[in-house]
Amino acid sequence: MNMPYRIYHHYWHHKKIYRDFLEKNKYLLKGPIADFGGGSGVWSKGLDAVNIDLGTDADMRADLHNLQPIKSNHFNSGICVNVLEHLENPEKALKEMKRVLKDGSYLLFVVPFSQAVHKEDDRRRWTHIGLREMLSKYFKVVSIEAGEGIIPTFLSYVTQMMWNRSHTKLFYSIYVVTNLISLLTDWLKSLDTTNFYLATCE
Repeated sequence: MNMPYRIYHHYWHHKKIYRDFLEKNKYLLKGPIADFGGGSGVWSKGLDAVNIDLGTDADMRADLHNLQPIKSNHFNSGICVNVLEHLENPEKALKEMKRVLKDGSYLLFVVPFSQAVHKEDDRRRWTHIGLREMLSKYFKVVSIEAGEGIIPTFLSYVTQMMWNRSHTKLFYSIYVVTNLISLLTDWLKSLDTTNFYLATCE
């Protein structure tokens, strides 16, 4: 059984890294910003952003594979957090993202690598090599960074395993402990062993 997305999504350590990544690159994000597949809009909150999603919290309801309602060269920048792995055709969606972004715009991605399945439509993973190859077809890849160290990556699997075995207080106790350990051991980072990637494209 997959961990409920409300728990996975609020994995404290992941949230901290996502927010730090977005904050560090905030100077690249010029409005209007496209939040591609933004879900509840949590990552673009407080920004001059448009949440483009099929969910009820979207500012603009649209399929990322077909953004025809949006004119070409409309947005000045974009973010795409934990979305590509859920898409039926990521490359088609990337082509559409490229179309609606102005030339020279920056697009920030968070993409899982060594990570447990977290939703029913969680379809795929890329190595940093495959991710760079795919993104390079549509954008200039400025950087791809490791999101977490090897110990937090291992602990995320422990958390998933404990959820599968026990939906009790024991799971929540381990959940808290693994988050704390992750915060203290995140310096052992490698592109080959990370939980997810942080990519900056232009």
